[in-house]
Amino acid sequence: IYTLSLHDALPISVLLIGLASIAAMGVGTVTLGLRGTTTVEAPPELTLFSVEQYSVLCAIADTLHTGANGLPTGTMAGVPLALDHVVGTMNPADRDEFLQALTLIENALVGALLDQRTTTFTGSSPEVRAETLRAWQNSRVYVRRQAFKALKGLCAGVYWSQPEMGRLAGYLGPMDYGQASSEKPTTFAQHAVAEPSEPLEVQP
Repeated sequence: IYTLSLHDALPISVLLIGLASIAAMGVGTVTLGLRGTTTVEAPPELTLFSVEQYSVLCAIADTLHTGANGLPTGTMAGVPLALDHVVGTMNPADRDEFLQALTLIENALVGALLDQRTTTFTGSSPEVRAETLRAWQNSRVYVRRQAFKALKGLCAGVYWSQPEMGRLAGYLGPMDYGQASSEKPTTFAQHAVAEPSEPLEVQP
């Protein structure tokens, strides 16, 4: 399964501490920071993510993989559930950084301070969610850019490694060249040479 280290995004915790200090300056900002996550039903197989963390990851995965062109959304493809296992196998430092990145993206206070967004990520419209991730992708803050890169890489790696994704994307496998066809299905992850472009890769 695709994995990606978050070492390059360290230390996200420094950004969290700085934002917490700003929040302490006013009651209004604290109120923003306390806005709750809009949750979805979580599968019982979860071993790492809380319901809130799973819900944030569903929103991120569905923003990166929207279900366009007949493809499934990130959640429909099982990305959040698969990442519950992948992240759970990371070393503790990387695992904590991943979970902190989810917290930062979801938090309405962070959104207000950095992106003029006063709602939580899960409570935002699809358009605002896309704008939020694009802001992380193109941010002047190195930590945010690296966190987005890691999240997107993990989601895309799991998404396109699903056995049926190649067929749904129109990839029929390598040419036969006169040899007997194998009955074993070809997966997209085994033979893809390039991942299809994602909407958020386009600069605004």
